[in-house]
Amino acid sequence: MIVLAIEQSTASGSLALLCDGDIRARRSWLSTRANPHGLFTQMPDLLAEAGVELAAVDHYVVGLGPGSFTGLRSALSAAHGFALPARVPVYGLSSGEGLALALCGEFECQSVTLCGDARRESLWLGEFTWTDGRLAMAREWALVRLADLGAVLSGGTLLASPDWDRLSGPLRTACPPGVSLLEKRCMPEARAVGLAAWQRLSRGIPSDPLNPIYLHPPVGRGEP
Repeated sequence: MIVLAIEQSTASGSLALLCDGDIRARRSWLSTRANPHGLFTQMPDLLAEAGVELAAVDHYVVGLGPGSFTGLRSALSAAHGFALPARVPVYGLSSGEGLALALCGEFECQSVTLCGDARRESLWLGEFTWTDGRLAMAREWALVRLADLGAVLSGGTLLASPDWDRLSGPLRTACPPGVSLLEKRCMPEARAVGLAAWQRLSRGIPSDPLNPIYLHPPVGRGEP
C-alpha cells in the first residue's frame, strides 16, 4: 500500500511517501506569505526520490488539525485534486494523532496530551492513550480556558504543544505535579500522520470526516 501524506496544520508543512508503512521519502518547508506553495514545489522532488508516480498512490492522507485553517483547507484541496483523476481515496485523521503516535514511541509513555494556542486566554486540547499496542483518543478535541488547564489534565500524561514558543510561560505555571511537560516545540509531521493512517487502514478503521478541526472562530486576520 502506497500512502502519500500531507501535513499543513502549522507553519512547518511536510510531505511523506510511505510504502507498506516504511517511509520512502519526505520533504518539509516553512510556509510563509513569501512561500505559500511549498507543497507543490516539493512534490516533484518527493516523488523523484521515492521513484513513485502519482498514479501509483493508493491513498492520500491529510492531517486535519487542529491548527491553521488556511493550511488545512489548502492541504485538503490539494489532496482532493491529486486524487480526483484516478478516484483515489482521501483519508483524514487529526494531525495530533500523528504527533501523539510519534511522542508515545519516542518517550515510551502511555498518555500524551496536546494543546495549542486558541487565543483569548484559551487552548485547544486533546488526549491520547497508548494501550495494547494501539493509540486511542481519551479526550476529544475541545477548547479549555488556560486557567482551567491544571484541573483537566490526567495524572501521568505527557503535555506537549506546537505553540511552545508562545505558551511556555503559561504552561509551566499551569502544569500540576504528576504531569510531564515537554519543554520544546513539537510539530506534527507528515511521516507520523502517514504512519498513523497506515496503521488505521491496516485495521480497517475508516477515515475521519474530511473537515478541518478548527475549534475557535477566526481572530481578525491571524491564524489560531
